[in-house]
Amino acid sequence: MKRLNSILLIEDCEADNYLHKKIINDVGAAKEVIAIRSGDEALLQIRANHAADLPQPELIFLDINTPGMEGWDFVEEFSKFDPVVRDGTLIIMLSGSLNPDDRDRAQSIPLIAEYRTKPLTRDAMRAILEEHFSARR
Repeated sequence: MKRLNSILLIEDCEADNYLHKKIINDVGAAKEVIAIRSGDEALLQIRANHAADLPQPELIFLDINTPGMEGWDFVEEFSKFDPVVRDGTLIIMLSGSLNPDDRDRAQSIPLIAEYRTKPLTRDAMRAILEEHFSARR
C-alpha cells in the first residue's frame, strides 16, 4: 500500500498523539506524522507550508476541544483558504465526545469527511485509507 505523504494531528493530549502516531506508523499510513496542539498553530503551519511551496497534509485528524481555537473554528477558518491550499486535504474529526449533537454537527459540515470517536485503532486507520484514499493510489 502506498503511504500518504503527511498526516496532521490537531490534538492537545500528548497521550492521544503518542497512541495515534504509533497506530499510523504501525499501519504504514504516512511518511510523516505531525502533531500540533491547537487549531491556531495548525493554521499557521498550513499557511507556512503554502508560502514555502511545501505539500499540505493529505489527512487531518481534528479534535473538537483544543486550546485557543476549537475544532469547529479551525474548520471554519480552513474553509476560507484558497482551494489550492484546501484541495487534497481530508479532515476527519477524531473526538472523545459521545455527544450526538457533535456527530450531527460534523456531518453537516461538507469539509469534514467523517466523525470518529477516539481512540484511533489500526482497523479504523486501514478503513479510512481504503475508503478515502484507495482511488488516489
